[in-house]
Amino acid sequence: MALLITPLTPSVFTQPSQPIGSLLLRFDNEHHLPEKEQLLLAVTGQGAEAGPALLRLAQSTTNTDTRWMAMLGMATLCYTACAPFLEASLKDSDAPVRANAARSLGDLRIRNAAAPLLALFGAEQEPPAIQQASLALRMLDVKAAAPYIARQTRSWVIQALGAPGSAADVPLIATSTRYRMTWQLWKPSRNWPASLSDPARRA
Repeated sequence: MALLITPLTPSVFTQPSQPIGSLLLRFDNEHHLPEKEQLLLAVTGQGAEAGPALLRLAQSTTNTDTRWMAMLGMATLCYTACAPFLEASLKDSDAPVRANAARSLGDLRIRNAAAPLLALFGAEQEPPAIQQASLALRMLDVKAAAPYIARQTRSWVIQALGAPGSAADVPLIATSTRYRMTWQLWKPSRNWPASLSDPARRA
């Protein structure tokens, strides 16, 4: 499933009178993603203090939706000081966190993140995280990613074709690989939100 996010639009949450601490608390505690998105917009509108505040929240929260959405906010703010946290998050146990960490590194043009991004891309099993890592590598123009992309592309296509049935249904793919294929329908580990999945918002 493609990772797409709709543009953030102003709402009742974007009132400038609200202190950032109150907004961050509401943002972290909110579980309804459209409302959480609007609270993120309000936070990012708070100026220079928003970047460091979102980083502190992302580092301390136990809410994984807060963590990956905070990454979107920091990328929107061009807050490059979050790069070490993003790189560490490439090893997070949560696939949306890994995906958004990768894409945010690409959006921020953190060129020294090429090696950890390659490591993620080569080992990743979740298609959304694979997609975002590949986009980040493309943004950073990492030429060394080419062999990883070829290998992951074959694996991803095979996984995607698992749903139709058996190898006999797709003979071209079945005969083009030397590896024994296991035909399984890939089941994501979570429900991916339709509007809140792509940190780029510009794809």
